[in-house]
Amino acid sequence: SSVMPLCVTIEGATNLRNADFWSKSDPYVICESSGLVGMRFQSHVIMDDLNPVWNYKFMLPRFVIDDELSFTVLDEVYGKQPEVLGRARLEGAAIVAGFAGKVPLEDDGQGGIAELSVKIKTLGQDLEESDSSVSLYPMWVEVEEHFRTSPTEVNNSPAECLALALRQSKSNSSDSKSIDRPSFCQTVLHPDSTKRLTWDISGLFVLLIELIWLPMQVFDRLEGTVGAAIINWTTLLYWTWDIVLSCSTGYYTPFGSVEMRRRAILLRYVKTWFFFDVPVVAVDWTVKMADLGQTAADSAGVARSAKIVRITRVARVMRLMRLMKLRRMLFTIQGLIDSEWMTIALAVVKNLATIVLINHCLACIWFGVGRADEVEGWVAKEGLGGSDVGVQYLVSLQWSLAQFTPGSSQVKPDTTIERCVVVGVLALGLVIATCFISSVTSTMNAVWTAKRYNFTQQLLLKKFLNQNQVPRDLACRINHYVDFVAELRHKRVHASKVDYLSFLSGPLYIELQAELYKPTLCAHPCFGQIHLYSKPMMHEICAAALNGHENYAKNDLIFHQGAKAKNMLFLKCGSLAYRFLPAGCLRPKTLKLGAGNWCTEAVLWMPWDHVGTMKAISEVDVISVKASKLHEITRSYREAYPILRGYAFDFWQEAREHGEGSLTDLPFAQMELDLEVKSQQVYYTSEEELKHAEDVQLSLVQWDD
Repeated sequence: SSVMPLCVTIEGATNLRNADFWSKSDPYVICESSGLVGMRFQSHVIMDDLNPVWNYKFMLPRFVIDDELSFTVLDEVYGKQPEVLGRARLEGAAIVAGFAGKVPLEDDGQGGIAELSVKIKTLGQDLEESDSSVSLYPMWVEVEEHFRTSPTEVNNSPAECLALALRQSKSNSSDSKSIDRPSFCQTVLHPDSTKRLTWDISGLFVLLIELIWLPMQVFDRLEGTVGAAIINWTTLLYWTWDIVLSCSTGYYTPFGSVEMRRRAILLRYVKTWFFFDVPVVAVDWTVKMADLGQTAADSAGVARSAKIVRITRVARVMRLMRLMKLRRMLFTIQGLIDSEWMTIALAVVKNLATIVLINHCLACIWFGVGRADEVEGWVAKEGLGGSDVGVQYLVSLQWSLAQFTPGSSQVKPDTTIERCVVVGVLALGLVIATCFISSVTSTMNAVWTAKRYNFTQQLLLKKFLNQNQVPRDLACRINHYVDFVAELRHKRVHASKVDYLSFLSGPLYIELQAELYKPTLCAHPCFGQIHLYSKPMMHEICAAALNGHENYAKNDLIFHQGAKAKNMLFLKCGSLAYRFLPAGCLRPKTLKLGAGNWCTEAVLWMPWDHVGTMKAISEVDVISVKASKLHEITRSYREAYPILRGYAFDFWQEAREHGEGSLTDLPFAQMELDLEVKSQQVYYTSEEELKHAEDVQLSLVQWDD
């Protein structure tokens, strides 16, 4: 047929131009077909490399001899348009029979010495005529009737039907995007975007500055200083711009979705903070403009200045209502922390900061009370009326801290108001000290409870090694290895331990499942391409076609030879041992499968029985894709069907190229690597020690054969 699907692998590039000044280029490549306008295939970015190796693989559902493939190598530049490092083209005549080699890059800025390595295979051309024993499922060999919905499609070749379905899906998805999300909404910030998080964290520091600065208005000599002007302008500009950002930031609805429509955002802001933020900022700007407009020649300048100072102080007191925003800012910071120790440290720091701020406010109040009576007040009695502001503040702070601690202060109350303030502060100090001690005690108990089990096990292990006179070198290696494995287990929280996950709604739970499993599944190029062109199907796969995390202990059997395969397995963490009998050999071979790999892919494309046995050589976490459920889901998605069919063809051709007797449960690329047990060598890090232990464990696994 003149219309065919292609499997394209962009392996890498050599001798690229260095487009960066301080470091090397960060290249990636884009492939486009003249027959599929608007469809682009983009590889990942490799940082600081002039000879990148992408090994980027994708399926092109439709290609005819009149089409051509264009490749553009670009340099990723943060915040700017990417820079072209070279271009290449391949005509259809050079592709039809397959292509594997290097293509010179034009416009590379180096006279054409840069090259791009590409491998292209035409798929499924001789599938129906082949007498191979490797037989695909019928749904991959022939396009099923329910995919041919229009009369014009019935007479087309299978590849044309697939390409038409994919192109229709792409156009529909682009149309829906243009309808659901207008262009002006692109300026709306996501509530969890980096820019918004940075702004909220900055707001925490601005709010702390205001909490420190506002009580210090009792010290008159601070008015008119350069520091006061900087603080006033900084806080004023921040809260003014915060109003603009509040009108341009999405929010989470009670159902867990993100609302990004500007009208809804404005309506919510009007109902919440608008009638507080705008009046306070407006008063600040009015006072600031009046202050700037005052001239020295004004006869009423002094009186106006005093009036402005009084109005300014009233307006600044209103700013204290922004303390209600402190909870939201702290919640934002807590959302970035997933460490128990950091959470505890943040709680302690928060308590200490609260006590310090309370003492700061009480010191300012104490100075204001003492200055109110210019004759009998403690400020006049101590002779501090004309002293420097620093001395006045330090004496007041010393008195404030003395009320919370056993420390002493030379300042004594003389007036009735001062004695009332002292009594109130002593009562407040008693309550705060009690609460603080209780909080620290409960925090330390929580830390001790969390670490008690690990601490006990460490002591028992050391005691066991000492009692059995284990050599010191071996004992140190064992301790380091156990600590490393325990740390790995501690970092990962299993979903079964989180009770709050049961509160999620159905759509929110499906979206969470997709985010949890997508990184693992997308390691396989087929699922990575499905995620790009059919996110609804990817969500349904993660929600309905997976068995979730299956944990296996050391030496557990994963599957045995001859058993009927039902699932494709992805290894999340840990290592597996695979034992099989290679074609033409009399001795079994044992290979190791590491984290990030997969096995039994064949079950997705054809009926499959395991040709080997697999066991765990460490604690492993496996994600299983149910083949039957994947087939059922595929029948509902026209846009994704050609992608999976193309990978089925590619798998069939690779099986023929390698020889049908070499087909095993492991990927072809994994079989080409000789991962037999490595010889003994010296290891210096815990990671290397762990890998070495797993390699040695291969020879210790007990097999039934």
